Amino acid sequence: DKFPKLVEARFNEGAIRERCKDADGAKKAYLAALSANGGHAHSLSAVGRLAATAGDEARAMEYFNQAVKADPKSPFGYLGRSLVLRERGRNGADEEARAKAVKEAVDELRRALALDSTNMDAYGMLALLIYDHAGDDRAKLDLARLICEQARKIDDKYAPIYNILGLIWLKRDNYTAALAQFKEAVKRDPDL
Repeated sequence: DKFPKLVEARFNEGAIRERCKDADGAKKAYLAALSANGGHAHSLSAVGRLAATAGDEARAMEYFNQAVKADPKSPFGYLGRSLVLRERGRNGADEEARAKAVKEAVDELRRALALDSTNMDAYGMLALLIYDHAGDDRAKLDLARLICEQARKIDDKYAPIYNILGLIWLKRDNYTAALAQFKEAVKRDPDL
């Protein structure tokens, strides 16, 4: 409060509030960071993610686009756009619109990974995107599994990857492997 122009402090406050499941407080802190620096890409992306979580896809995409424009070398805007595009790929009006959204989401994730090859959220989103559209195609399920395995080599403590692996094994009717992955996910993050 003594240093209202300290953008990183406001962003960190937002991240802590978000982690504590205080979405309103997080949004207020992120917006305070943006009032100090309207081009803070990480705060723009964070507000976009909150809007996406609240179901406001259009508003979320506005924030993610602003984040990319503010800092094209930050992966967070691209990752955010992929989040919205994944939903469009799952719930689009027709098959053509869904296919286009999936392709665009993959492109956004490639951009994010090109900027940060260790971004675990991008690996998780990519695996989920492939999983969403795999159906019973074993090759696509194997691709999603391989992405998760690669992610585990980067950070074996990232719980969502184990959850995705559990989903993949469920779809492949390997309940023992699925249960083992879900247990690993909960061991690493009891809130998952």
